[in-house]
Amino acid sequence: MIIVGGTSNRSLSEHLAAESGSDIASVEIRNFPDGEKYVRILSSLAKKDVVIVSATYPDSNIIETLLLHDAASRAQPNTIRLLIPYYGYQRQDKLFREGESISAEVIAGILDGRFDEIMTVDLHAEGVSRYFHRTKVRNFVASALVARYFRKKRIDTVISPDGGSRAVEYAKIAANELGCEYDYFLKERIDSSTVKLYPKNVDVSGKTVLIVDDIIATGGSITAAIGRLSELGASDIYVGCTHGQFTGGALEKLNKIAREVISTDTIETEASKVSVAPVISDHLLEVRR
Repeated sequence: MIIVGGTSNRSLSEHLAAESGSDIASVEIRNFPDGEKYVRILSSLAKKDVVIVSATYPDSNIIETLLLHDAASRAQPNTIRLLIPYYGYQRQDKLFREGESISAEVIAGILDGRFDEIMTVDLHAEGVSRYFHRTKVRNFVASALVARYFRKKRIDTVISPDGGSRAVEYAKIAANELGCEYDYFLKERIDSSTVKLYPKNVDVSGKTVLIVDDIIATGGSITAAIGRLSELGASDIYVGCTHGQFTGGALEKLNKIAREVISTDTIETEASKVSVAPVISDHLLEVRR
């Protein structure tokens, strides 16, 4: 097996190669003066099982992923799998308003049928995988890995910032890993411009709390959750997520109000303290047997 890493996730590619005992391909990727991509795979891929690691975020990585696939497929490998650490455009998985594009389906249509398997990490919506008709999609959940990072912090309660089924399940998995209770926020509308958050079941006064989420973008929901937990008397508040986009200076803002903020390496930032390589590697080693 050989790992072909794109520019979006170099660290994850290296971790995955180390975890799975695989080689990592030598790849040349650069931009032409007009911004177009150039991709060349220098290592031999003939008759090998290839794993391409490349995100579909930001936009330029969609093109890079397609070029990596084309270059790999011309080398006559045995199989080609794609690991999409962060699936861009996944939050628009259905029509919310008339006239919209279903962007998650568009990205799926571009990739479907090109690979022997596509691996994703913590898809935001279950519906995304249904847009793949010719390629099997395997989604991995990283919340246990995120929780494991906080084992020494003596977490009392894991909290989800909202009550959606996937968000609550994410918190439940994290809590099981830490051997503690979990809860989620309820929203009470006070007036047209004011919403108050309340943990559904748990009293957080004097407790060490871990807020977990799959994606943190602007950090607005997490900021509101931290503020409310502080008002309710939580002693220490930590934050962990899988996909840390941290747009608009969100990481800096959250670091000022939380004890610590961490994410995985699906999107590589200074907060990427956890690698998802172990769960991907377990699957790849099973496939290789």
